[in-house]
Amino acid sequence: APREIAALFFGGIHWRWHNRRVFTNERWDLIQRWLRGLGLVLASSVLLGGNCLAQDAPFPNLALFAGAGITNTAGPVHGSVHFGADVEQGVPWRPSRPILPVGYLIEGGYVGPVNSFAAGSAILSLNYLGRFKFSDDRDSKVTVFLTGGYTRMFGSGNAVNFGGGWDFNISETSGIRLELRDYRRTGGPAEHNFAVRIALLKMVAH
Repeated sequence: APREIAALFFGGIHWRWHNRRVFTNERWDLIQRWLRGLGLVLASSVLLGGNCLAQDAPFPNLALFAGAGITNTAGPVHGSVHFGADVEQGVPWRPSRPILPVGYLIEGGYVGPVNSFAAGSAILSLNYLGRFKFSDDRDSKVTVFLTGGYTRMFGSGNAVNFGGGWDFNISETSGIRLELRDYRRTGGPAEHNFAVRIALLKMVAH
């Protein structure tokens, strides 16, 4: 009997570990394929969008971001990690140009809980971007922005996202961003993914 019990016990561990590895490998294969596709989308956006708006949009239009926050569902609240990249471009509001700011932001990344990172979701967002420069001085270092739009959370469903923050210019071609962002799932159980993020900004077309 002890031999049979031991066989069942260790056999069960092997089955669970084998299936866990298969699931994890499949999940990461999906994420890797998605990230490769995201790279193509971002590169295409830079090439196509840069030529259209570069002269009228003197601000960094590539951002690499990372941050920490919380995932708030009907159950417990968990810590979360965000990272990714976006391509953005538009015309900012200025005192000398007091009309609606027009811009776009295309974002891709990953949002996952700290305690089970592989259980998170790859994200793709298509956003409106509004930027506000409250000075016509060319040496002005701070730009305020608001953004919001549709997000596809792969593996979770559809969502909307909204947020805003501040861009601080370091030089004519680079800067740092401080941002607050929330992703709210629109189908199924209510879920918020809120984070404070920091980004490195780089002007692609100058």
